[in-house]
Amino acid sequence: MGSKNLNGFDTAMEKKINELSECQDQVVEDVKLEKASLYAGEYYNCSFRNCSFDAVDFSGCLFEKCEFISCSIVLPKFDNARFFDVSFKECKFVGAKFSVLSDFAVSFSIFDTVLLSCSFTDMSLPKTKFENCKINDSLFENCDLRKSSFSNSRFDAGQIINCDLRECNFLETSGFNINPNENKIKNARFDVSNALELLNCYGLKYK
Repeated sequence: MGSKNLNGFDTAMEKKINELSECQDQVVEDVKLEKASLYAGEYYNCSFRNCSFDAVDFSGCLFEKCEFISCSIVLPKFDNARFFDVSFKECKFVGAKFSVLSDFAVSFSIFDTVLLSCSFTDMSLPKTKFENCKINDSLFENCDLRKSSFSNSRFDAGQIINCDLRECNFLETSGFNINPNENKIKNARFDVSNALELLNCYGLKYK
């Protein structure tokens, strides 16, 4: 077993990540970090698989053409981190504040992932995919989400406030709370059944 530092995580694992602080074309598997700092690390075309990041500081990090598969990311610090063409698949986010990411050309996709108590505010995220996700107690506010896709996702106690949802895909999506008076929804796509949820804000009753 690896030795433990004062923060309680495996120093061998931390050393491995630090060694990859400017890595490319690498696969990182089964790493578990808690309260670690990966400040300003740079990762290009890397794959993170079955990793656990608990209260890890990703501030200033650059991830380009990377993927996260079956990873747990809890209470991350994303201040000024940059995501370029990054995908998350079968992951779990808890308490992630995506709004503190760098404003410069953020691009990512999220598939088959749980988003719990996460926030996306004042962000430009056109054509972003949140597909087949469970979006629980999370907030989208003042975001440009034009042509984004939430297909086959399930919202639970989530909020979408003052967002541009024009041409978004909400097919086979359920549980969302969208007020047409507060959001732009022109040419967004909904199933007939869940389109009725748009009427909830008017207090209408229907069968």
